Amino acid sequence: MTLERLPALDGLRAVAVYLVVVFHAGVARFEFGFIGVDVFFVLSGFLITKLLVIERVGSGRISLLDFYSRRIRRLLPAAWIAIAGTSVLYAAFASPLERASVLGDARAAVFYVANWNFIGNGQDYFAESLESSPFLHLWSLAVEEQFYIVWPLIMIGVLALWTRSARAARLTSIGLCAVALVGATAAIAVAEANLLRAYYGTDTRAYQLLAGAAVAFALTAPSGRARQPLSARVAGACVGVGVAAIGGLAVGGALDPVERGVVVTVAAVVTLVGVAGTPSASLPARVLGLLPLRRLGDLSYATYLWHWPLVVVLDRTLAIGPVTTAIVVALLATGIAKLSMDLVERPVRAWSSGADRRRNVATVAVAAVATLALGLGVVVAVFESDRGQIRAVARIGFTPTVAPDATAGTTPVPDDVLEVSTEVPLLPATLDEPATPDAPATPGAPATPGGGGDAEVGGATLLGVDASVVGDSFDEGDGCVNDDVDEVSSCVLVRGSGERVLLIGDSHANKMNVIFAEHALANDLSLATVSMVACPWQRGVLYELVPPVEGARQVCRDQRRSLYERVVEEYQPDVVVAVSHDLTTERYTVVPSGDVDELVGLSSLELIDAATRGSIDSLVAAGARVVVLEPLPNAPFDIPFCLDAAEFVEECSFEVGAWPAAETPRYREIATSRDAVSTVDISDLVCPAFPRCDPIVDGALVRTDLDHLGLDFTRLIAPAVMERVGL
Repeated sequence: MTLERLPALDGLRAVAVYLVVVFHAGVARFEFGFIGVDVFFVLSGFLITKLLVIERVGSGRISLLDFYSRRIRRLLPAAWIAIAGTSVLYAAFASPLERASVLGDARAAVFYVANWNFIGNGQDYFAESLESSPFLHLWSLAVEEQFYIVWPLIMIGVLALWTRSARAARLTSIGLCAVALVGATAAIAVAEANLLRAYYGTDTRAYQLLAGAAVAFALTAPSGRARQPLSARVAGACVGVGVAAIGGLAVGGALDPVERGVVVTVAAVVTLVGVAGTPSASLPARVLGLLPLRRLGDLSYATYLWHWPLVVVLDRTLAIGPVTTAIVVALLATGIAKLSMDLVERPVRAWSSGADRRRNVATVAVAAVATLALGLGVVVAVFESDRGQIRAVARIGFTPTVAPDATAGTTPVPDDVLEVSTEVPLLPATLDEPATPDAPATPGAPATPGGGGDAEVGGATLLGVDASVVGDSFDEGDGCVNDDVDEVSSCVLVRGSGERVLLIGDSHANKMNVIFAEHALANDLSLATVSMVACPWQRGVLYELVPPVEGARQVCRDQRRSLYERVVEEYQPDVVVAVSHDLTTERYTVVPSGDVDELVGLSSLELIDAATRGSIDSLVAAGARVVVLEPLPNAPFDIPFCLDAAEFVEECSFEVGAWPAAETPRYREIATSRDAVSTVDISDLVCPAFPRCDPIVDGALVRTDLDHLGLDFTRLIAPAVMERVGL
């Protein structure tokens, strides 16, 4: 007895994988294309369960060794090649900071624990390190592999019950549906507290795999015969409605990624029932089963393996736009997948055809050795290699002010300039000791115990931090950062008796979080932060290109709604400091978010002007003084990458072109027409030799990429920034 091939499911796999491709390429129309992964989970649960059921009915038992060796031969060789190839490709284009940051991701991918790696590291859901990791997409394969390890063990007991009687079989199906429903409810509950945990967790994803498994049981009789109770008309309606729902959910709907996943699971189950629940294929099923879609579905696994690394590399080498990127990546990934199928996957399957116990044992043993070698040896060697990357001069936009061989370039690049910590001391352990470069002194009294686990420093209270660890560290992600606002109190980092300061904006505000917190602590101020990567501070606009992270646009809308409707009202800030990237340069242009009617239909500077006026007026009406930090100059190339390839620091200086940013005059005009609004220009602090911008100022790395300021450097300019802001 063998598993009947259902061509429409191959077509559905093709639809799912290319939804993910266009999403990761940044095509705005498919901002929810990540739901293709949800579809894959349901299909995997169905197919694996069906295989195990057929084996149990046919042979009377489940051979775990046979099952695991088949999974190894089917999945691991292609994955090993993809991970090794991605490591080499990425290392050629990545800066040292980037290489070091993704080594752990690569190892986790090899050992199929990538999802727990992202959770365990406490990385923000929308953190830059997540969006740029070439192994980001492998979290979903980790979930599936973990399921493949555990599920056969559970199935031994489940099938023993299922084969007892028709009634037991029905109860088994009902029980699986109930467990899946409880799992979906739990996932939504977890997402309210921790979206990252809910999205990547194997336990919070299990309901989707179990939903597919429930369909497999429901459509299979204890004898192993397929149950196909639906007429072609009803089945066709199920397939049509299910696929239409999946398509609609890929382009719209105000749901967070976990809630959306629950709805997609229902749509995928309906589609699956329509495909497998009838003896004759309906018209929609026949369309899904067309030969081109079937062939693409056959290649979906390797296409998925390769598509995201290609997006990452193309993004840093070619400026071709999201639609073109999607087309190029789809073609390249599919082509590589075809090679993988012909040169790796099919030969391995042919070798394993009719494999006996000895060959299965050998398969498992070889897989264990190869996995250890790849995870502990190969990827480490690649990412820790001191071999130089492709030189910065080969990158698009590289226009240094001093040629590499010019005599003016005489300052050697410091060996340790790229060793930038992601977490730095907030206050020295003993405040009256002389400050060191790594932990400059911040005025204030020694930390003393505060109520409720808070810490009191210089009259201000650092919320939620034990007094004994105040001096250890502070993170730019503290406050309401990269997620919607749950409780307004969770946005407050420091509570003092002075002015209430509210820091808002995108990732550039995140980079200012540490210095504003230090200043608040030292001067008895209160500080709250509401910011998010790739989310302008103005309500009603979104960056046209957002990080290819699931649900980024919707979370941005939600956070801005909470900011202007809840945080401002409850926190009642005296001063609001707004910080963001410029909104007019390529890749950072904005579009209406769709939730502010007055802005729909506007574009470019008119959109920015209207959104800025509306946002500022609402803040001023709440009694706040508003300070807008004007956008800073952007480097035309990745600064750490350049320094790693350069011999002299001067090779990585650049001249600022058109200045100021196009929207800055609008900000200034708005400020001059309102008493409680001002703008602050700190470009002279960031580029002391303006219009020349140097990569290193007073020994500190100015930028950690094209535009984000380094933490050590922000601390260097903090006194001047605070004076200009008026704090």
